[in-house]
Amino acid sequence: MAVTWKRLLGVGDAATDLSSGSATAGQVLMADGSGGSSWQTRLKVVYVGDNSNTSFEVTHNFNSYSVLVAVWNTTELPYAELVLPSIFMKDANTIIVEFSDIPSAYQMRVVIMG
Repeated sequence: MAVTWKRLLGVGDAATDLSSGSATAGQVLMADGSGGSSWQTRLKVVYVGDNSNTSFEVTHNFNSYSVLVAVWNTTELPYAELVLPSIFMKDANTIIVEFSDIPSAYQMRVVIMG
């Protein structure tokens, strides 16, 4: 389903017509601060696990510390279980996910939105 935005209000701004086109799955409308905007992909999905490590670096390249992270154990697909590993921000583009137990190969699905 395509979504077309026609008007956008910012704090202290007047309404501005936008012809920003249509979004695809995983995209959000981002304002550039000067009245313009564009659709950007702000979703990253990565499978981690290698039968030997408990810590994994995941690069999302969102240039932001304001990201949401969910981690799913995919061992029993189609029934994925939400797990709560330790998550650290390495920098504005990378997180570190640490598990207490060693996950098997590609066992954990890391979903990052930012």
